[in-house]
Amino acid sequence: MVGAGSGQRRTGHDASGGVIDPSFGGTLGAAAEIVSIAAAAGQLIHARFGTPGDVAAKGDVGSSGRVFDVVTEVDMACEALIVDHIRRISPGAVILAEEGGVHDAHHHTDLALLDDLWVVDPLDGTLNFSAGLPMCAVSIAHYRRGEIVAGVIHAPMLAETWTIDETGPRCNGAPIRVNSSAHAHQTVLAASGSGKDLAAIARPFRSWRRVGSAALSLAWVAGGRFGAYVQMGALQPWDLAVGAPLVQAAGGVITDHHLRPWTINFDSSTGLVASAETIFPELTSTLESVQ
Repeated sequence: MVGAGSGQRRTGHDASGGVIDPSFGGTLGAAAEIVSIAAAAGQLIHARFGTPGDVAAKGDVGSSGRVFDVVTEVDMACEALIVDHIRRISPGAVILAEEGGVHDAHHHTDLALLDDLWVVDPLDGTLNFSAGLPMCAVSIAHYRRGEIVAGVIHAPMLAETWTIDETGPRCNGAPIRVNSSAHAHQTVLAASGSGKDLAAIARPFRSWRRVGSAALSLAWVAGGRFGAYVQMGALQPWDLAVGAPLVQAAGGVITDHHLRPWTINFDSSTGLVASAETIFPELTSTLESVQ
């Protein structure tokens, strides 16, 4: 298992310039090409870290003026860069991206039936990025008929590149597994959107954290750092298109927040529960008690 304190390789990123060292690319399969796309977006994020430019509210603004969802000019620039790269390697692809929606698909197209679908979150954790917090990532997934072919979560400020393809789940080229030897009270929970139920959900765990990036929260469950991640609704397909299959491939359990088996839905949002198998029964009991 690759996790916190386990000697995980951190050589995939030059902290001074945001450039992925391609030396671990030889361990990858279909994800290798996506890593190069994510690296280009990561360089832009790294270069603009601390200077996000214009920050605009997305969606509703609460009566108190609080804004929970924002977009920056860096989100838009990264998405344009990623879409351009995908167009070069796969001109006929359909792209579902956070900021631009569906590119080159007819309105009636069922995205789950497509042979060449890319799902892009150009900057997951925008609020973190805009505040100068390093927990942000690029997430790019390639799907064929509703099944992931390959995917990458690249965190340029954290020296981490998480990948999934036919070679298995990896971080910086090294294989990863969920923390299958621990129980809830020995691990940390990642949680968001739990509201008044948070205290009850977190009680069995040693502690809890809100990362501010669904992609990284899922990656850190897959890598054994978190025992579980609970998001009670509001995740879009680009938030979990790489992270959820990454957890499954690393030996973890994924359901929606009603504890029903998870499959990706490209047309709607959902809650999500991700955990190691050893933790899932206790988490299930807790979640059932608050629903």
